[in-house]
Amino acid sequence: FFRDSGVVLDAGSGLHRLMGRISTTHLDIVLSHAHLDHCMGLTFLIDVMHVHPLSRIRVFGEPEKLAAIRSHLFHPAIFPATLEVEWCDVDVQGVTRLGGRDEIAMRCFPQKHPGGSIAISLVDEAGKKVVYATDTEGDLGSGFADFAGDGDLLMHECNFSDEYADLAMKTGHTSLSRLEAVAKNCNPSKLLVTHLNPLEMAEPIDPQPLEKTLGCPVIIAEDRLEVAF
Repeated sequence: FFRDSGVVLDAGSGLHRLMGRISTTHLDIVLSHAHLDHCMGLTFLIDVMHVHPLSRIRVFGEPEKLAAIRSHLFHPAIFPATLEVEWCDVDVQGVTRLGGRDEIAMRCFPQKHPGGSIAISLVDEAGKKVVYATDTEGDLGSGFADFAGDGDLLMHECNFSDEYADLAMKTGHTSLSRLEAVAKNCNPSKLLVTHLNPLEMAEPIDPQPLEKTLGCPVIIAEDRLEVAF
């Protein structure tokens, strides 16, 4: 969640954390894909708006993903309430403007994941660049390096340790060594490791070896974490 611009990346179970933290009269929610752990929080917007009334909520995603969410997650048998949002298709080939003053330029990049997902790049008026890449096997191609390269913050998933690298590839997720290789290609000023698997990671990831290899600060995501960039 980017507090000053009202931009939210994905809508998992933590979306209720927006209550008491919103500083805008609008929200722009961008979905990387439609798997439940990334969209179920949309149903929490009823509670969020009760605490913090909003004049506009836009939900961005690939057309087929938005259609699936609207047909299934918001089916009357599952969610018998009206949610006043604008459903907006992302332009994977171009630029989408986000924020109350259209101050954020968003670009998307297709990723390998069951059902497909998109990486998201956000650049603000000052030129600050944030890249969000989750539910991906970890793209080592030059196309992704160009897309994500030299950002101020790279938020990238690491769902498996190297012990389960084969399973990571089979399920469209990233293992630790793969993350290291991706981040090295992208050369971020700061790396935030996200989408951790608490059932698989017996020990928390040690950021120090990554910092030594990458030459940048490495932060391991946790609940309520706030990161400056």
